[in-house]
Amino acid sequence: MVSSLLVRRTASFAFAGTALALISAVVAGCGSDKTVPQQVYVNATLSPAASDPTSCMHSDGYELLQIGSINDTGQYSLVENETTFDGASVQVQCSVIPSGANFAVKATAVRSGNPTGGTVTVSGTFSPTGTQTGISVILDSAANGIYEETDCTAVYANDDMGVAAGRVWAMFTCPNLQLEGQANVCLSNTQLRFENCTQ
Repeated sequence: MVSSLLVRRTASFAFAGTALALISAVVAGCGSDKTVPQQVYVNATLSPAASDPTSCMHSDGYELLQIGSINDTGQYSLVENETTFDGASVQVQCSVIPSGANFAVKATAVRSGNPTGGTVTVSGTFSPTGTQTGISVILDSAANGIYEETDCTAVYANDDMGVAAGRVWAMFTCPNLQLEGQANVCLSNTQLRFENCTQ
């Protein structure tokens, strides 16, 4: 009788311990279920295009859009979604999703205000190595209008750059970025870095 009671109590304690462990795991899981904010760095410039040097209305290296910064030691300060940069609100929406051996990238960053405000949107299929081709880039500047090209290229200019699920970082070149509704074309060199994207 005593032996049977001890067995039942031992089993009861074991069940209670298991239940407490499960509850603790659930509580811990709920507490850590926080969305990491999407982040961005943007530096977009315009220069005269080789195909039509007189067409672009801007001088070499004209800064069209800047979000985030780099300090003297080369450290990047990315800007989180729904925060501010230089007093302007910033929104970030991006996805970098595995597609076979490649990644489907669609990313947008918006900086409010005029004349420094604007939007950059990039989309295309990226592989982990080599030069990426057929990339679509739209640069919408509050002060300068909308520029677009669907055949830009992207390269990983150093070992830190690249693409992986949820992130992309590359140097984009658009040789004939065209101003919407106009014949004007410019060369665009743009560095884009998106982190914590949907994957």
